[in-house]
Amino acid sequence: GLCNSTAAAEQIAWLRHTACSMLLDVPQALLQEGQQLQLVRFCLKTSEAWGALDRWEQSELLLASAARLVTATCSTALAEGHLQQGTRLLASKAEEYCLLVYEVHLARYTAACKTNQQELAREELMLARAAAEDLAPSTHSSSMMSYKLARHLHAQAMHELESTTAGAAISMELVQDALKAAYDLVLRAKSLVGEDEGTELAAASADRIKNLLQLEAKILLALAYLQLQIAQDPASCLKCTEALRQLETAEGNHPVVSLLAFKAFVDLGMMEEAEKEATGIAVSDSTSREMCLVVLTKLLQAPGRTAQLKPVLQLVLGHFPADPELLTSFTETALAAATAASAAAAQSIDAAECQQQRQSCQDLRQLVLEQLEGAGDIKTALAEAPAQQEQLCDVLYQYGLACFTAKDFNTAVKFFSATYSVCEDRVKGRVARVLAMCHLGQQQLDKAKSFCGLSDTYEPGVIATSFIRFKVLLLEGNEPGVLDELKHMITCKDYCHDMLWFAFKEANTVHARIAAEAALEQLHNLLMRQAHNPDQHASTAAAAVEAAVVECTLGTNSSSSNGAPVRKITATPAIAECVVLRVWVKLLLDDLTQRINAVAAARKADEAAVAPAAAAHDPGAAQQQPSATAAAVAAACQSLAHFSEVLSRVSMRVR
Repeated sequence: GLCNSTAAAEQIAWLRHTACSMLLDVPQALLQEGQQLQLVRFCLKTSEAWGALDRWEQSELLLASAARLVTATCSTALAEGHLQQGTRLLASKAEEYCLLVYEVHLARYTAACKTNQQELAREELMLARAAAEDLAPSTHSSSMMSYKLARHLHAQAMHELESTTAGAAISMELVQDALKAAYDLVLRAKSLVGEDEGTELAAASADRIKNLLQLEAKILLALAYLQLQIAQDPASCLKCTEALRQLETAEGNHPVVSLLAFKAFVDLGMMEEAEKEATGIAVSDSTSREMCLVVLTKLLQAPGRTAQLKPVLQLVLGHFPADPELLTSFTETALAAATAASAAAAQSIDAAECQQQRQSCQDLRQLVLEQLEGAGDIKTALAEAPAQQEQLCDVLYQYGLACFTAKDFNTAVKFFSATYSVCEDRVKGRVARVLAMCHLGQQQLDKAKSFCGLSDTYEPGVIATSFIRFKVLLLEGNEPGVLDELKHMITCKDYCHDMLWFAFKEANTVHARIAAEAALEQLHNLLMRQAHNPDQHASTAAAAVEAAVVECTLGTNSSSSNGAPVRKITATPAIAECVVLRVWVKLLLDDLTQRINAVAAARKADEAAVAPAAAAHDPGAAQQQPSATAAAVAAACQSLAHFSEVLSRVSMRVR
């Protein structure tokens, strides 16, 4: 009952440790042989208690004393042949002594590994092997002890390998040494099976051989993994897989063996052999989806990958048809590899390498698009897996966004189109708007308008769509259409000041004065309504965010995109009415100034036209010349009247 708590267990371990220390201080001459053996066993039990508490330093300290005692008694007697007299009693005693020596050194080896004392661990492993190989009184006992030691070493190595990600303290060199020693011990144990005489042992030989073969396969598998993943030695890994396949065991034919060999071949640059292994994995009935993903990922990371990747990919997708998780993971990994290749091409100073990386990037993009087009039932499968559908759409959308940022509109259109084909209806409107922006960046105005209409179909009344259409009409020079679109903005469900402000800047940039003034007038009317009705100040947050996205994406000029969308942005600050009025007045004042300058220019033109008639003394001909000045004055007067009207409205607002 006391051992239910760690503190109580530690107190008991200390009591046992103290008792061991006191007994070990007693001169050996005062202890009988049986008492010495009991003391060694007591030390072993106490060391196990320390190990259970993860107090390996105390365990190793106690085992050091036990090792000296067991060497002084058992090892000496065994080495000098005192127990090799041939009687059954002495043979049994020799077996007991040998087993005790083996257990002490094995326990100390474990403690040394846990405390990362590499030299001590190697020494104790050598002593444990010596007990099994040299001190054993018979070939049968030697074979059994070799098997037990190999099994222990393999189990400990596997435990350390599995805990590597958690920060295991034990050195991987010790794990590798342990596995190699285990492999040698298994081979020795196999060679000793059947050497003992007697029908009872002979009958058990077949079972022992089977157990040894299974253990050998497990050790080789662990060694192959260790050599490849940790030691970074693919050649040694291949030697292990070849030896493993020669064994007539289930482990030798497991797909994981092919996977390790495949990775090793890729690391060595032996792509043809790697493709054969990958093909075997893809067609195996026992292959898991995760294993296929590992193969595809490894091929994606290998140089010159596309030649081997495409046929393997077809087999994998054929093995797992319409599997959204597999397709999503492949798409994400392939596009990540394409991004890395594009970055490498941008940084490379070698023209050949740069071209190779660019070609690799293009091949991977094309491969992804082909798989999405060729996956016949994938849309149905995605509809049944909304999480995978959302992930796939996000991967495609973000890659298209990256291409858009880099002004690669052609590629952006392809990936946004792929996103549109697999996404849910609720996001199709947003994707259609992005496609409209892409075509706008390419100056494909008809396609841009078409996608604006498609966006309206799925998300009617969104002001961002109206703004994109406004810009398209502005670029076409369709002034009536621009004015109609500004009126349409008022009817949008997320109508807010941001879009009208952007519309003014777009129109002002291309000197579309009428459209710019119309946008300012509507913006001013909106601000006035908000001033009388405070509830209208809270314009839709989503609309403000999308407004900023569109401005960031399209910029404020009519020729091309100046920026790129960002994933997280905040709404723009509210525009003060005084700012709108000031901009409006300045716009009209600039127009009036231009009109006045036009009058002066027209007057000079008229004077130049009348001058020849005056020189010829022909008053009638001079009077018949057209007067550009009159038309310019009329336009200036009209502009002045409009300026006065707006100025009076401004004055009323100021008062």
